[in-house]
Amino acid sequence: MSQQSEPSPNPNPEVSNVQKPSVDQKAKIKQQKIEQTGLNSRIRGHVSARGRRDQAKSDSKG
Repeated sequence: MSQQSEPSPNPNPEVSNVQKPSVDQKAKIKQQKIEQTGLNSRIRGHVSARGRRDQAKSDSKG
């Protein structure tokens, strides 16, 4: 018979020592990523394009 050792609760003990970021830290990280990627300006572009389409639609109805 082979001996089976009991499975450890966490196979990688180094991972268990890492602290997860709090909600505030996650928000700051996400905001930094958005600023770095320029997502804000891309979203504004989509919003303005939607406005132009809506205006064109109402103008075409005469």
